[in-house]
Amino acid sequence: MNIYSDYVDIKNDQITISFPVGFYRGKALLEINTISEDKSETMSDAINRDKFSKLLLQRPSQLTKDEILNFKNLSDWMSEWNPGKF
Repeated sequence: MNIYSDYVDIKNDQITISFPVGFYRGKALLEINTISEDKSETMSDAINRDKFSKLLLQRPSQLTKDEILNFKNLSDWMSEWNPGKF
């Protein structure tokens, strides 16, 4: 399921939605939720979350040798753990 969300300023009685290229074509459910002016922090939090998400996605896709070794050591340590029966 594709989900598209965007914050818009409603200035008159119409909203035009431009979907990204390749977005699903067909029927969709449109829900409009108002955001009161005193919740502007919530909107900025959502924008900051989006920026943070994009920053995390920019991380290199390959692990370094140290990261691989650290993961292996942790995995070995966890496999030695024997909690017994509860």
